[in-house]
Amino acid sequence: MGHIIEHVALELQELAGMPVGFGRTRETVTPGVFNVVFEYVEEQAGRYAGRAAVRLCRALVDTETYPRAELEQDVADLRDIGANSALGPSTETLIKEAEARQIPWLLLSARSMLQLGYGANQRRLQATLTDKTGILGVELACDKEGTKKVLQDAGVPVPRGR
Repeated sequence: MGHIIEHVALELQELAGMPVGFGRTRETVTPGVFNVVFEYVEEQAGRYAGRAAVRLCRALVDTETYPRAELEQDVADLRDIGANSALGPSTETLIKEAEARQIPWLLLSARSMLQLGYGANQRRLQATLTDKTGILGVELACDKEGTKKVLQDAGVPVPRGR
């Protein structure tokens, strides 16, 4: 079943226009339990594809059917997630250039910020704004949820709440 879930999650993303290719399934010591790993372009889309794949497989096992309308809705939801998380042209250009120069990069979870490099040599950017100015700090300080997410990702305890 794990192999099927892996392939369904990859195929759902492919149908939604997010081409991905890596997937692996490994048995665990518990019979019938598998570790499933698959590639995704955007984390939220990958999580959604994984949940949809499990839903689809369970429905096929239980009822031998998965309604076409539900499959179409899964693909539409994935397309929406992809469209809402798409990078802007400036950020996309910066990432391509970082890759060409073999500079490690990662997208930060708040405010569409990008981090180039690590440690003392890292730089954080948002579109064409850099951490060399105070504007990123000001914008982040005005975003309570974004600030909490950045602090939490850095291992700093933050209060729960909204």
